[in-house]
Amino acid sequence: MTSFELVFSLFGLVLGLSLAEVLGGFARAIKLRRHARRIGQEVTRLGWLTPALAVFLLLDIAGFWFIVWRAREAIPATPASLLLSLIVTGLYYLAASWVFPHEPPEGSDFDAHFQENKRSILLLVLLCNLIAHGVRVILVDPRELELGWWMLAAYFLLLLGAAFVRNRKVALSALGLLIALYLMEGVGTAFAPPPDVFSAPPLTHDSTKLEPIPGPAGSPIYREG
Repeated sequence: MTSFELVFSLFGLVLGLSLAEVLGGFARAIKLRRHARRIGQEVTRLGWLTPALAVFLLLDIAGFWFIVWRAREAIPATPASLLLSLIVTGLYYLAASWVFPHEPPEGSDFDAHFQENKRSILLLVLLCNLIAHGVRVILVDPRELELGWWMLAAYFLLLLGAAFVRNRKVALSALGLLIALYLMEGVGTAFAPPPDVFSAPPLTHDSTKLEPIPGPAGSPIYREG
């Protein structure tokens, strides 16, 4: 087991639970609406704010996962790296657990729950990303980071705006732009993937050490000498 595999086993476990928490919240919200409609109760409107926050968090967790994978060669297997991994992923799980209410929300929609929890959720996400990018700059040569600094600055500004703005339409617009940033990055890397993502592993044998042996119909077959 490599150093990265040791650290990433804990990291991936908790981040996977965070993804499951958000997706489970989506499922609970849909089930609550279907159950209320079936028994003739007032259906709680899901709205746009909470789903937008959930979609953003799903994309952010996936992006964070990729950031750690890109820095895999520099991650040491030390108690400090395991502790930092536990702290960051624990903060992500805490944020994920607040996106959807575990009980039917009061009122006619999920907007009140969003307004009550969105600042805490987005500030936790902000802290996780500050830690991730800070550690990555320390561990990896900045010339190899391949960061779009303008996009990173836009990300943090939009995240702060969505966290502190009171107007619901402005908050929804900020979340929509954050989602658009991830979609732009995803489309961009689909057509121009980072060089280490799909590159083939180097050959392990030395072709200069191959020697020919007789094959069928006199054609030579090479084997390692």
